[in-house]
Amino acid sequence: MTTQPADREPTNELRFSVIVPAFRAEATITATIESLLAQSYLPREIIVVDDGSPDETAEVVAGFGAPVVLIRQENGGTSSARNRGIAAATGDVICFLDADDVYEPGRLASVAAAFAAEPELDAVLTDAALVEPARTVLASSWWPAEANRVRLDIRAKIIFCALCIRRPVLTELGPFDQRFHLLEDVEMWHRIVCRGYRVGYVDEPSYIYKINPVGKTQAAQTVNGEWELFRIDLRYALAWKTPLSWRPRLAFRSLRHLRTSLKARVSR
Repeated sequence: MTTQPADREPTNELRFSVIVPAFRAEATITATIESLLAQSYLPREIIVVDDGSPDETAEVVAGFGAPVVLIRQENGGTSSARNRGIAAATGDVICFLDADDVYEPGRLASVAAAFAAEPELDAVLTDAALVEPARTVLASSWWPAEANRVRLDIRAKIIFCALCIRRPVLTELGPFDQRFHLLEDVEMWHRIVCRGYRVGYVDEPSYIYKINPVGKTQAAQTVNGEWELFRIDLRYALAWKTPLSWRPRLAFRSLRHLRTSLKARVSR
């Protein structure tokens, strides 16, 4: 059973597009979409990109009306699905949501307030809570309470979907790099901070990140993930737009990731 937004129209102020890449998400996508329809500040559009799901994901999404938009494509991975959603978006600000996560009801309102308070911001990051499938709260806050904008740089380990970005900024940044299959969001975060875009922070865990126990083996994630981190850090250690003071840190980190990846390959 689907839920429609009750007597609310998209705001005439800041317009949000929320992009949801979905693959084999028939069991979770309803709760994800309903969390968006329950927002006190309704998004302009909810763009669900079904990435070639073999299950009933697309059929479930199709049961919702506006502002939910369904796009179907052959399986191309998360980066491809996000890029497809970005290309279709018409809002002023683009947000992301994984197909098994949810927003707290006031999330978009708090992001809109942050942009209104500081119009020069290019993006706004909110805190997030980590939850197991059984709804056991693993961490009520991803960031410590003293987190502030000073730390929103290459040192930050963020949950990328907790970031909302102005659409013109995403246009300048370019699409997600589809050569990265695990950490395309880390590469995009490096792109944002190394080019000097201004990121604000809302100290409210309004993004609920659900830990999924099903996935690739830990060894494979270590090998491939560390290899991708090596490539990302090396890329931005050499990028001319990266601040000079960050380059030694990135170079050192890239070597550390390379070493970890090689050790994991040997031990498999």
